[in-house]
Amino acid sequence: MARFRSKVSVTLGAMAILALLAGCGSGGDSTTSSADTFAADANAICKDLRDRGEAIPRATSNSEVKPYLDRVVPLTSDVISKLEDLTPAEDQKAKVDAWIATLKEQQTELEDAARTAETDPVQAVQDLQTRYSQLNVKGGSQARALGLNECGKGSTGGSSG
Repeated sequence: MARFRSKVSVTLGAMAILALLAGCGSGGDSTTSSADTFAADANAICKDLRDRGEAIPRATSNSEVKPYLDRVVPLTSDVISKLEDLTPAEDQKAKVDAWIATLKEQQTELEDAARTAETDPVQAVQDLQTRYSQLNVKGGSQARALGLNECGKGSTGGSSG
């Protein structure tokens, strides 16, 4: 059980941070093409997501994995929708599209893990440790390259901030 708990803590903590940091959460109906406005709006979304995600109690046992994922999945889906509503500067559009594609891949991994957790929460956590972690690093790097420092926090394996 101790081994499972450490995996859950590390993976679900990283997952939440990724969903919270590489993905983002509320704010901004900006339709401007200004890179600065886009970055400010996206960073505000990410900060809100981080705040909302930190309020979700972390799973510390097998029975808590599915309920945790059931709360994280809609939160990250909401973030992606809000980010898609923003309009990046024309010269950043391709990079933003690539970043959002990475976020959608992460979302799919979370949804798959939630389904797996119904019958095998340990396997769900193990599945997230590989692919989701890789996507977290990729998404964080993409966010930072766009000047989205709030969105890129916590995705390098360091402190969650």
